[in-house]
Amino acid sequence: TAQALLHPASTLKLLTIAGVIDILKDNYEYKTQIFVDKDNNWYIKLSGDPLFSIDNLKSLIKQTKKSGFKNPNKIYLDVSKAFDDKTSGTGWMSDDNTNCFTPYFSSYNIDSNCINLNITINQNSQKPQITYNNAYKINFINNLKTGANDNFNFYRSNLYNDDFIIFEGTIKNNQNIKIPVLNPKRNFIAKLDNLLKKENINYYDNYEIKDTPYNAKLAACHTTSVSALYPLALKNSNNLITETLFKTSGKERLKTNLGTFEDGKTAFYDFYINKLNLNPNYRQLKLEDASGVSRNDLITADFTTDALIQLEKNSNLNFRNYLAKGNQGTLTNRFVDIRDNIWAKTGTLNGISALSGYILDANNNLIAFSIMIQNYTEDDKEAKKLEDEIIYSIYRGEIK
Repeated sequence: TAQALLHPASTLKLLTIAGVIDILKDNYEYKTQIFVDKDNNWYIKLSGDPLFSIDNLKSLIKQTKKSGFKNPNKIYLDVSKAFDDKTSGTGWMSDDNTNCFTPYFSSYNIDSNCINLNITINQNSQKPQITYNNAYKINFINNLKTGANDNFNFYRSNLYNDDFIIFEGTIKNNQNIKIPVLNPKRNFIAKLDNLLKKENINYYDNYEIKDTPYNAKLAACHTTSVSALYPLALKNSNNLITETLFKTSGKERLKTNLGTFEDGKTAFYDFYINKLNLNPNYRQLKLEDASGVSRNDLITADFTTDALIQLEKNSNLNFRNYLAKGNQGTLTNRFVDIRDNIWAKTGTLNGISALSGYILDANNNLIAFSIMIQNYTEDDKEAKKLEDEIIYSIYRGEIK
């Protein structure tokens, strides 16, 4: 089955992020800036920084005020050097839209494009209360009841045009949950509007999209280095960061203004064909997103291991050291006794488990491996257990 096209889940990040690192190195920075023109118009220039937070935005506003700029005439949002409007991958499932592991990605990234909700027991009623402290508006249908255990679920309904979340089941204990927003732009503007009020900045106009004039003055800047993002993508399997990096790599490789998945894909194939001398054709790879969330992604174990071998030979990349070792990241509590002998990436979706990377066996041989297990109905623990057994057999030299 080494030549069979299988779903890689998040092990796909091994291949996509390797190409990203080759292009962006450790030098690239996401910059979020506020410029002010001669008429006291503010331009918030966004880069799609996947780590950008409301605290960062608050700091930018305070810096701008400290620079002497208050009560702007107009506030414009500049996304001319960020990303296109595609906010999810082809083949992402609709029932993923309540899972903050798969938030929408955007030029307007802030707080991982998720909000916190609190579900609290109401002592005076059988119905628990749902509350949240966020300017982004979400509508709830609360069908929860207080019960003897925590057995509840929530989902978005296609019957409503707006952002509706339906809660059902029973609650015994207070809950704090994170939910992704459906409209990252509206979420960003809501948070911005709320912050301006808190900072006593009087602004009642709309937020229009407009490029920053060349002669506007820089008032504040926040930066995030890609070197802080690679471990979060490869060790913690962050999907928002992975998709953002992939679009950025395409933009930088092709020298375009807006990052797109298609340009990231072009840069990906360019890296593997022209730098690693591999040929990821349709018999070996089908790439529909960068993170492995799409159910349309397909890859062969052969191509994965061939790529890993070539990546190891590329000494300038030093790729292996970006990966989780035993008992790190998504490998926490796994391979503890051989933690310094394994560098790998996990992958998990419903009915899919995968593990790919490198292992240094007991005889000091470095071996590239790729394990993909599909279409099972048992618990994921059984698949992970099988992966572990295979890895330890390779380590002991029982599998050649």
